[in-house]
Amino acid sequence: GAGIDTASICPPTTKAEVELAEAFNRTMSFKPELFLVLSKQDVLASTSSCQPSTGVNCTIDNRCNIGNSLCLSGTCLCQSGFCWNG
Repeated sequence: GAGIDTASICPPTTKAEVELAEAFNRTMSFKPELFLVLSKQDVLASTSSCQPSTGVNCTIDNRCNIGNSLCLSGTCLCQSGFCWNG
């Protein structure tokens, strides 16, 4: 976020940074046994209201008469990548 930079959260790496940290007692205040890496991520997909259930029951022989759907627990559900509502 804003105001967070490597200078304020990373341990000193150069002699000058070490001297500055020692002069102002800015050494790490926690044991470096736990490290956290922050990485910027791309948006994976937009949120959608995909409705997988067709609201139709399977036939007696566990089949669905709707394209791109599968029978699961007696109900016809859309196959992966398909939505009943669009």
